[in-house]
Parts: sequence; structure tokens; C-alpha cells
Amino acid sequence: MRIVAIAAIIIIIMGIAVPVAAKYVNNDTSDKIVQFYEDHFSINLRNAETGADKHSTNTADLISQLKNSGFENIIIPNVLLTGGYTYDVNITEDTDFITALVDFYNTNDNSVIGVTITKHKNGINTVLNNNTQITSEYDSAKQLTINGIDVFVFGNKNDSSVLYINRDIDYAIDLNSIDFDSAITIAESIK
Repeated sequence: MRIVAIAAIIIIIMGIAVPVAAKYVNNDTSDKIVQFYEDHFSINLRNAETGADKHSTNTADLISQLKNSGFENIIIPNVLLTGGYTYDVNITEDTDFITALVDFYNTNDNSVIGVTITKHKNGINTVLNNNTQITSEYDSAKQLTINGIDVFVFGNKNDSSVLYINRDIDYAIDLNSIDFDSAITIAESIK
């Protein structure tokens, strides 16, 4: 009898604890694309919109440099291109990918935003057919539809990431020391 009572108490505690813990995760995304598991988000981009209506037309040296290296139809958050940031770029190429690692340095507070841009030479299907996992301590996710594409923001009160795909190029923006709400503002400048 005592064992049954202890088991019943454990079941009741688990029944209360799991929903309470789950409500602290802010997941404002399509459940067809993003799922939250106990310690990570899983993303299946097969159902995401990945064809942008417009692309970055800024005549910044960075856009020209990326175009000259084989990237077409670039989309970078406008806030990073319009001032207040300097950047370093490192472009590598192999048989399957062209990858640009761009570090944007905020001239006001010296914070760094890392952007990884990967052009898939043989098509984006590998990314679309596999689940991507966000295995950080992020507690919030938001899906935005901007410029015809789905943009995914993951974050917490300290750090964030922004992910999106346009045609055969995927973008991962690492926003260290930038909170979730600020990351949404940056993502909303993708035009």
C-alpha cells in the first residue's frame, strides 16, 4: 500500500511539474516546423517559406564582395548594413559550399554579431530534408514572415540566434549578449 501511495504522489508531482515547466517556454512558431523538446528546439524547414521577394540592394562593399565571391540574392538585416557597424569577412569555398563568416562589430559598445552565410552549390535539399537542432539554453522561439521568407528567432534574456533560408543560401546569425526582443528587432530589418 505504501509503495502504491508513493507512486501515486510521484505521478501527481510529475503531472503538475511538466506542464508548469512547459509554460515557461515561449514557442510562437508553426508546430509543423519547430518543435520544443525538453532541452532543445528541433527545426524541420521543409514547410518553411524560403523564397524572398526582395534582396539587399545596399551598395555596401560587403554586398559587392559577397556577389563577387559567388553569392547571389543576398539578404542581410538592414540594421547591420546602414551604419554603426564595421565588419570582417572570411570567405571559403569547397566543392559543395561557399561559406562567408562575417563578424559585425558595433562601434558603440564593441559587441560582435556573427553571421554565417552558406551557399549550397548542389541545392538546399540536404538542409530541408534534415532536422536542425538548436541545443542552447534558449527559452523562446518566434517565427516571423518577412519579405516572403520565414525567419526564426531563438533566444533568452542574454543571447539569441536568427535563422532563415533564401533559395540555396542559409543564414545563421549569432547574437551573443543580445536578448530575444532585440534579436526580433534585428530580424525585422531583413528586407
